[in-house]
Formats: sequence, C-alpha cells, structure tokens
Amino acid sequence: MVNYASNFIVGLDKGEAATLLSGVHVGCFVLFGHEGVHGIADLKGKTVGVPGFGTGPDLLLSLMAAEVGLNPKKDLRWADPAEKSKDLFIEGKIDAYLGFPPEPQELRAKQIGRVIFDTAVDRPWSQYFCCMLAGNREFVRRHPVATKRAMRAILKRRSFARASRRARLGCSSMAASRRGTTMRCRR
Repeated sequence: MVNYASNFIVGLDKGEAATLLSGVHVGCFVLFGHEGVHGIADLKGKTVGVPGFGTGPDLLLSLMAAEVGLNPKKDLRWADPAEKSKDLFIEGKIDAYLGFPPEPQELRAKQIGRVIFDTAVDRPWSQYFCCMLAGNREFVRRHPVATKRAMRAILKRRSFARASRRARLGCSSMAASRRGTTMRCRR
C-alpha cells in the first residue's frame, strides 16, 4: 500500500504489522498563508486548516510547527470542520491552509494567498519522502519475490510517468518552481 510516511509512523507506533519498502515520491504539500503569515513561526495564534485530521497533512503541519518551537496543540488554532478549511481559507476566514494536489494548483490559479513553503522545493522537507510503499510484514517475509515484483511495478510506473513527461516537454531533467504551477525544464 502507498500512504503518507507520517501515517505509517503512527501505525508502526501502534504496533501495526507493516514493513516499509520504499519511498515513492517527495513534495505533495504546499502551505498557503494570507497577510501576516510569512513563515511557519508566524502561525502562532493563527487559525490553520488541513484537508482532514488523522490523514497526514495535520501530522506534517504539527511536525513542522514543533520544528520551529511551536506547540501545535496550544499555539495553533485548527479550523473546524477540517473538510471545509479550504473554503474558509478562500473566504479569508482562516490564516493558513496546507493543501494537497490539486488544491495548491487551484489556489495558485486563483491567486489566493501566497506560498509559505512547498515540500517539493523547500528544504529540509524536499529531502524526505512524503509517500511511502509498505507491505504486510508477514506477506513480505513469506513472499519476497512477489513483494519485489509488486514494488518494482509501482516504482517503474512512477519512473515511466516522469520520463514520459520529460519527453513531452523535451527536457533532460525537471526542476520545480514555486512561482509556477507546472514543472519547468532544466536544460
């Protein structure tokens, strides 16, 4: 199964029988902010929104807030209901929103808010996998060849999609741009 790395960590802490096999990709999440929010530390006392609780984005934003010295439970006000937080951000009723595709592309296209950070390009988060591939621990142990074949198929499909995109654009490699909504060629 493919899921957010943070969800696997929570599951493993609870004792779930999973084996992490591989990172799949980096850079899913983009944090947008309105006026007065220029960095993660500026979220102190502000209302923030995520697509849902217990789904990964809230865990990531909590981790990032803790990294800069904030207590996510005390220093951040979480938008409620979470499922409506994107709409609340668009209406200007909350200060920041952590989105997952296609939400960042929609917000950029409508020129709503500004990018505070993008996990595809901003360090240190761009150096970590956001999504990972895992398998049932017992299945992986009993069927290593089948696990390897399934893992290869998933990763090969991902590589094929990236190579296909480069070929369509005539690029040798891709570089992310936080200003644009698309990947740009690096020649």
